[in-house]
Amino acid sequence: MISDIPISDIDGFPNHPFCVQDDKDMVQLVESIKERGVETSALVRRKKEGRYELISGHRWKRTCEILGLETYTKRYFFISLLLLQMLNLSYSEK
Repeated sequence: MISDIPISDIDGFPNHPFCVQDDKDMVQLVESIKERGVETSALVRRKKEGRYELISGHRWKRTCEILGLETYTKRYFFISLLLLQMLNLSYSEK
């Protein structure tokens, strides 16, 4: 699905296992997005209250915040809670 979603409506998921850092790699990503725009898709799920939960794409979201972008126009993959639970189970089994 291609959609405009306000970045302020996208929340990270609880207990996200990775920390997004404003390091030299982030500076490079910011420069890349300034030059070419966001080239990757995000994985989100719709929450009941009309917001979105970010499953994958936390670095691009931080980059967009740094650049002051208000919306993200790109392909979004919506994922169901059941599939998310299945993915979490298989991830935790490794």
